[in-house]
Amino acid sequence: MRGPRKDRAGVGAGLIAIVIIVAIVAVAGGYYYYYEMASPESVYNLQEGDFVEYTHSQNTYRIEVISVGGETMTVNYTVNIGGYVYSQVQELPLDQTLMLDYSFSDPPPGYTVSFIGKENVDTVWGQRTADHYRASYEQGGSSMLLDIWMSRGVPLKMQTSYEGHPQDFTTLTDTNISFITS
Repeated sequence: MRGPRKDRAGVGAGLIAIVIIVAIVAVAGGYYYYYEMASPESVYNLQEGDFVEYTHSQNTYRIEVISVGGETMTVNYTVNIGGYVYSQVQELPLDQTLMLDYSFSDPPPGYTVSFIGKENVDTVWGQRTADHYRASYEQGGSSMLLDIWMSRGVPLKMQTSYEGHPQDFTTLTDTNISFITS
C-alpha cells in the first residue's frame, strides 16, 4: 500500500501535467487567435456534441462541445492522468475554442509563429494532409517550441520542446468530426 506522501506526490504530478496541457492548449489557442492562417482551407465549424480526444504518454485529454452560441461556446475539458480524472466546463469565445478559428497576423509579445508547410500525418484513421506550424517563445533565457499539425483548424498532432529537448507527441486519438474520420 502506498503511503499518503506517495499518493500526494502522484496527485501533484498529475496536477502539474494538467497545468502543462491546459497551458499548451491556451498558448496554441492564442496562436490561432492572433495569427493569420497561411492555408486557404476552410475552418471547420463546431457543432454541439463534437469532441476531440488527445493522448500524451498514458494520459488522455478530451474536449467536448456542450453548446454553441453566437459569439461563444461551452466546452467540457476532461483530463485523465494515470486514473486521476479532472473535468471542467468553460465558456470560451468561438475563436479560441479547440483552436478551430484563428488569425495569425499579430503574435503576442515574445512569440514567433512560422508556417512550415503541408505534410502528411499518420492518424488512427490513416494518413491526413496537415498544415505544420512552429511556434517559438523565449523568456528569461528559456526557450520553448511548439509544433502543431492541423487540418481545417483541428490539431492532429502536437509536440513541445523545452530547451531543445522534444517531449512525447500529443496525438488526436478519438473524435466524431467526420472530415477527420472519413
